Amino acid sequence: SWVLTALQDSRAKNQRDRVAVPAVRALASCLYVDYLESWFRIFNKPKAFLVLFTEEFQQSPFETLHRIEEYYGLHHYDFRAVAKQVNGYYVLNQGSKVIREASKPKGYSKLDEDIEMKTTLEKMFRPSIKRLRDFLIAKNATSSEPVILQPLPKWLGGPK
Repeated sequence: SWVLTALQDSRAKNQRDRVAVPAVRALASCLYVDYLESWFRIFNKPKAFLVLFTEEFQQSPFETLHRIEEYYGLHHYDFRAVAKQVNGYYVLNQGSKVIREASKPKGYSKLDEDIEMKTTLEKMFRPSIKRLRDFLIAKNATSSEPVILQPLPKWLGGPK
């Protein structure tokens, strides 16, 4: 894959550009399908995985947690009773200092507002996103237990 090639190239150059290596690693961590393929191969048993999407968890965190409990046969825990919202995040107890002090850095812009960056990232990740979609659909169809219980998110080709 292009990420592996970039990692090898950056190592071969004896890490001349110390900024490139962390950037490539950060991008490589976004290639979820590479991780999922390995995990499903190693932990090949029913109900080993339930694939969730950040969008769903952000929209309905407590319902998502309840779905996890049901999927794995866990006793229900009332997270609403112990969670509170801080800076737009639900936290338990006081939450982390990072969340309490969360703010957007100077120069922050939403990806939708940076059309050039959005287009570049979409083009770069398109093959990986297709592999991920195909992998999840195939796993859901061939597993004895479904691994996805909700519709695919829009970025993965789900309903608009």
